[in-house]
Amino acid sequence: MTRVPDDLNGAARPGNRYKKRSGSDVERACAAALAGLPKMYPYRLRALLSRRAPSEIWEALRRGRGQAVPLGAEAAPCRPDPAAGAVVLQVLESGECLRPVPAEVIAQWHDSTARMGPAHGPGLAGVLASATRRGMDVTYLGDERFPERLRGDLEGPAVLWVVGFPGVLATTEASVPSVAIVGTRGATYQGREVARGLANELAEAGVNVVSGLALGIDAAAHQGVLSAWGSASLSGAREEGGQSRRPMGVPLAVVAGGLDIPYPPQNAGLWRSVAGNGAVMSEHPPGIRPHARRFAERNRIIAGLSDLVVVVESRSRGGAMLTVEAAERRGIPVCAVPGSVRNPAAQGTNALLVDGCTPVRDTEDVLVALALDLQGRLQPGAGLRCEGSRRAAVARGPGGQLHDERGRVESLRDEYAGHMQPPGEPGRGAKSPLSPRHVQVLEALDWGPTPTEVVQGRTGLALGAVAAALEDLEELGACRREAGCWERLREY
Repeated sequence: MTRVPDDLNGAARPGNRYKKRSGSDVERACAAALAGLPKMYPYRLRALLSRRAPSEIWEALRRGRGQAVPLGAEAAPCRPDPAAGAVVLQVLESGECLRPVPAEVIAQWHDSTARMGPAHGPGLAGVLASATRRGMDVTYLGDERFPERLRGDLEGPAVLWVVGFPGVLATTEASVPSVAIVGTRGATYQGREVARGLANELAEAGVNVVSGLALGIDAAAHQGVLSAWGSASLSGAREEGGQSRRPMGVPLAVVAGGLDIPYPPQNAGLWRSVAGNGAVMSEHPPGIRPHARRFAERNRIIAGLSDLVVVVESRSRGGAMLTVEAAERRGIPVCAVPGSVRNPAAQGTNALLVDGCTPVRDTEDVLVALALDLQGRLQPGAGLRCEGSRRAAVARGPGGQLHDERGRVESLRDEYAGHMQPPGEPGRGAKSPLSPRHVQVLEALDWGPTPTEVVQGRTGLALGAVAAALEDLEELGACRREAGCWERLREY
């Protein structure tokens, strides 16, 4: 596991706040291997894990129909139930997995498990050892370290790979509040600053912050939590008067691929920092590359880990809006930060406000929604009560699963088109006519009046370079000058 840097003060370490508990290596290895089987979707594995231990499921699939799982020397370390094979096949062939699993898929699982050998054998031990060498831990539905908030979630993951401190995930009861801060990758400077400020102050109030480690709002939220940790380590273990510092909130990240593939690459350093101070998790085994569908799927985990979802900036379609839908299905309140009506990145958040979501102006609004004060203390009688919203309900099938999965993925295509391109390759769509310097200056402009000195401070460029870039942008119709200030007019 990744360790917290030694320079962090002991009072702020998650290891001092959360107790780590270890499970059976055999069961964890079996859970990891089961999740890697072809077409072993999370809802199928959750149905199996709700009935049997991972080792029993593995042995039942390995031996196939009509072969009871013995209690002899071969399976002794796992101590399986002799009736497990019949139960596993019953789950697979009934409606407990939403629909019966095709016989050819079960046969494929049998072939795969038979090749890897028994539950306690070297083949499966190698699966867990490979993850451990990469600094990863594995937890699964039924493990005492599995996040409490996800245990009863019908759409939740079955297995999680974790880098960081699994104990943080296991203690997600109501006494440890958790807020998701989400939004668009193409966030404005102002939007990123809002996300960073909210996350910083929430962490100082003892609230865990959940996000997706993507560019834009996600990255800013994680950076805000980390800056709070930096301030805590510098200020020492005790506050004035010798009183112990209240527990810090930690960063929790859910990503859309294997933990051995930091994505996007430019956030690799942020990944390490989040893992060193909290946890980065994924439901996908090592080696799985991010994909638009996986970004859509991970948003339900972000919502499931949270008491409240705050959308800072979002377009009318995209990943943040899918997180909103996932929160609404779970009865989790959603708040939104108001934005300029001329800001395309605020179209979704403004629509949420029209639909009845609670507006967020500052951190105190978020804490009121959580029924907390600025010191992280519970305020009786405060907080939001989720009574639904005027947004249309999302169609669901048996077990809470969504219909039209393809439509959800299509809604992410535009948002993640550039995000999914290999480094150095252009994204889809027309090439931007702006140079990197012009883009930097344009992003530093607000959708309202912005003094030239403010743009210079945000970019760090020389005043002459800023002035020249602003004049170029004005000629292109991207901004305009009025009363000594500059105002952004469009995206690039």
